[in-house]
Amino acid sequence: MQIAVFTDFNCLYCRFLDRKLSGLPEKRPDDATLKAHHLPLLGETSLWAARGALAARQQYAYIAFHKRLMSAAFAIDPDYLAIVARQLGLDEEKLMRDAFGPIAEREIAKSPASAAQLAVNGTPGLLVGRTLACGYVSDGELDQLIRIKAEETSSLPCGVFS
Repeated sequence: MQIAVFTDFNCLYCRFLDRKLSGLPEKRPDDATLKAHHLPLLGETSLWAARGALAARQQYAYIAFHKRLMSAAFAIDPDYLAIVARQLGLDEEKLMRDAFGPIAEREIAKSPASAAQLAVNGTPGLLVGRTLACGYVSDGELDQLIRIKAEETSSLPCGVFS
């Protein structure tokens, strides 16, 4: 089962959801894959964070970098990205170059287009299998949605979660 998350590092509900989802692929290695789509809707610091995370992926440090940004108590700006890179042992200069490189640019452009296609107009947006849940999702709702989708055998094009 594929799970896509449309997220913004400055979104409080995204931070809650991120903690809920953080161990899911390890808990369900046979049927859960998680893909984050950065949707930096909450200003310049959101865009910096998205760029930093995408650049960290190129140094094989996406998960650690992502976790640090999701728990940041400071405004995420280039200086903060450099601090996190240094603390994680990454090449700071490469990180800043890659933040504006073709891979990050492509991802920054692709996520809003994907969100628009799915009618995700805010964060968090959670696509589990073919079912979309937008906004805050409680622990119970998330567990129920994942369980239902894991057991689903329907070939219908989309589902409804209520």
